[in-house]
Amino acid sequence: MKKKDESKYETIIQAAIQIIVTEGAASLSTTKVAKAVGISQSNIYIYFNNKADMLTQVFEHEQAVMRDMLVTSITTEPTLAGKVRVW
Repeated sequence: MKKKDESKYETIIQAAIQIIVTEGAASLSTTKVAKAVGISQSNIYIYFNNKADMLTQVFEHEQAVMRDMLVTSITTEPTLAGKVRVW
């Protein structure tokens, strides 16, 4: 059995996201993703059990991206308006 390649996993996730954005989640298929990435369809199953698993992992990936963006954009430093109110 082939080992998972983290960069290929990310490429597959990004291809799945692109298909979901352009065609909708219902149009996502392992065949389309494999073709977009340039790998055989059987290689998709190294990373995902099935289409539902792929959708779940795409959702979790994007959720983590959003969480990281929120964490980095939220600051504990008070704003100027917040500082003025304190005085």
